[in-house]
Amino acid sequence: MSKDFVERLKSRLDIVEVLSGYISLKRAGRNYKAVCPFHNEKTPSFVVSPDKQVFHCFGCGAGGDVVGFVMKYESLGFTEAVRGLAEKAGLDPGDFAPGEKRGGAYDRKRLFAMLKEAAEFYSQNLERAPSARNYLEKRGVDAGSIGKFNLGYAPAGWGALSNHLKGRGFDEETVLASGICRRGQGAGSGQKLYDMLRDRVVFPIKETGGQVIAFGGRITGAGGAGDNSRGEAQPKYLNTADSPVFKKGETLYGMDLAREAVRKKGYLVLCEGYLDVIICHQYGFENTAAPLGTAFGAAHLRKLKRQTNRLVFVFDGDQAGLNAAKRSIGLALDQDFRVKVALLPEGFDPDTLLRERGPLAFKKILGSSLTPVEFVLKTTKGPRVDAIKEAAGLLGRIEDPIAREEFIRELSERGKIRESAIRQEMGRLGRGDKKAPGDIIGPGARGDDFRYNEETLLLSVFVNLPGKREKILQETNGLEGVEAPLVRALIFRLKDGQAGGPEDWKAETFSDEEQSLLSRVSITPGFLPEEADQTIGGCVRKLRLRAIEKKISEACGDVNLLKGLYRDKEALKGGNLRYGERTHGE
Repeated sequence: MSKDFVERLKSRLDIVEVLSGYISLKRAGRNYKAVCPFHNEKTPSFVVSPDKQVFHCFGCGAGGDVVGFVMKYESLGFTEAVRGLAEKAGLDPGDFAPGEKRGGAYDRKRLFAMLKEAAEFYSQNLERAPSARNYLEKRGVDAGSIGKFNLGYAPAGWGALSNHLKGRGFDEETVLASGICRRGQGAGSGQKLYDMLRDRVVFPIKETGGQVIAFGGRITGAGGAGDNSRGEAQPKYLNTADSPVFKKGETLYGMDLAREAVRKKGYLVLCEGYLDVIICHQYGFENTAAPLGTAFGAAHLRKLKRQTNRLVFVFDGDQAGLNAAKRSIGLALDQDFRVKVALLPEGFDPDTLLRERGPLAFKKILGSSLTPVEFVLKTTKGPRVDAIKEAAGLLGRIEDPIAREEFIRELSERGKIRESAIRQEMGRLGRGDKKAPGDIIGPGARGDDFRYNEETLLLSVFVNLPGKREKILQETNGLEGVEAPLVRALIFRLKDGQAGGPEDWKAETFSDEEQSLLSRVSITPGFLPEEADQTIGGCVRKLRLRAIEKKISEACGDVNLLKGLYRDKEALKGGNLRYGERTHGE
């Protein structure tokens, strides 16, 4: 169902028409050009191919199909982008349910409708809850923010929400699937449904597309029993349970409202709680979001990669906040993020700092954010050598060799220690210099550094002329001699997936790097279709020559072996030796 739906969707959409709603396209021959929306440039290098139904930026390397563009431009997940485009194409977004069976315990479209109804119920109840309104007023939340974040109130009592939803025609299985209610366990409830949030200020949690997926709630006092017949203390904050549309460990509160500001400013400010986010937005810092009461983790980072790779952590200025920042920095460096840390005065969080000292003070703190090296050296207690060792271990987690070199130099200068000593410590920790995996296509499909060679040309023929795929696999003996991991992976995945041309790509199937290379070779193939066989033959000969040259360099003075290899080399130059034939030394 999922695959068929996406194919129907793309068949109804024209990439030029859709992208024209986002950027200004101008015809350039058979294609269209524009200033790239994903990086700063003055000369247009963003190209859209109506024939191939793909786009590619020859400046930053962004590329893909219409779904991929919407995902990147609007910072959406694949499912959200597909559903948004479905409305443009005249299809029912509710018909797209990847990985789920319709007609089962719940219907996704029905689930979202029920969550929306729950949000409206909570919002209406806030008007009738003086304790909740007083709490928000004391915390400095104004009426504009209450509306912007759709804040609400969960009434006391076990079944206020569940009874309301059943009265609106929602069945129990759908209500249970949402995670906002549970069955049994409540005082005198037997097996009836009971509400997870009771007598709490409610914070609707939304996906980046704006749909409600869950709720968080805070008790209105400093603590206490709340609505609990046993008189047990309740947690200050409580989230509704994970569900088919909500995973607490990978969701950020406020990201639906922050994504446009993140796209404009280029970075995300990460703080710790609901009110931090709300007050930051209220004071104009709209590129702010926060995890949902859980530690910031790898799952958050994987989702954020679609929107930015630059983060500023603004955790509370106590020891717990410092420890959380150190842990988060390490995770972010593992995934090639550029990170800084804004240190708040002890005893402050973003919420209280903004309300007590104003936006200029907060802006100044953001402007003086520390690099990972500065942060570790400044906050690590004990001897300075311990801080240097901790920083060295942190830097060893950076995969990008250029970024790692920059930080090594910074640590050397600030720590007043030789670079060689830092490298030695990194090596001792098992995190020394890491070489990037060999990929002979050089810097990839980005910018002016891209170049075609025998491997990328074979990929280009494979992508643009599906009828030549079997010939390529036969001529190369199953890609023997093709060393670039990216090229090998793409050819095998295209082959195994039986995909046709670029119009058959699926945005959720390929990474950004893979889509960049695929869109590049699709828009500028690098060969003439009528000369495809000659191109394949020339590439195969170069691969074979490269393999023989490698064996010659490894022959180590074996005269007989070298003679045979040189004969093979001359025969190959004459076109008389092909893959599948044995050569000397094989």
